[in-house]
Amino acid sequence: MPASKEDLLGIVNGINLRLFLCDVDSGTLKSLYLRRPAGEILQSGRMLGGVSRQGGSLVGGCMDQVVVLMAVLRAKGFVPGKNLFFIRVKSEKGPGHSLAEVKLENGARYFVDPRNERVYRNLKEFTDVWFKAIKAKKGGIVLRGATPRGAGVRTLEDAFHPGALTP
Repeated sequence: MPASKEDLLGIVNGINLRLFLCDVDSGTLKSLYLRRPAGEILQSGRMLGGVSRQGGSLVGGCMDQVVVLMAVLRAKGFVPGKNLFFIRVKSEKGPGHSLAEVKLENGARYFVDPRNERVYRNLKEFTDVWFKAIKAKKGGIVLRGATPRGAGVRTLEDAFHPGALTP
């Protein structure tokens, strides 16, 4: 049972060893995005990726990794559903990123970024790092729910800031 940030990173590393990023065409991406359960993602070993018409990577697998991480934590009995949340951060610049908010049995709360294999103490710590990395001048929108759907992310377009370039 995870009791620390290091334990969570160990679980993330184990998941990431089983997954690789697979760029797909925009039609495939739109048809499969958020429609594959964690078991199917793990069985295929593929995280969906996509490139915009302008050539920039917009979908880099973070959504699939968070879906799998949340399922593993629940299925193994490590974290009850009431202590596990999906987080989607959408910048005003266009990019978005997914995380899992995890409250451990000992009361410690972490924000887990499986794509970058990092664990943060709070959401602000993540957004400070991420907005700087994508060179965003301002913040954006944070969505939170028990699942991506519960957070309001139902389609590929929902995953990005309005007006963002999507594949």
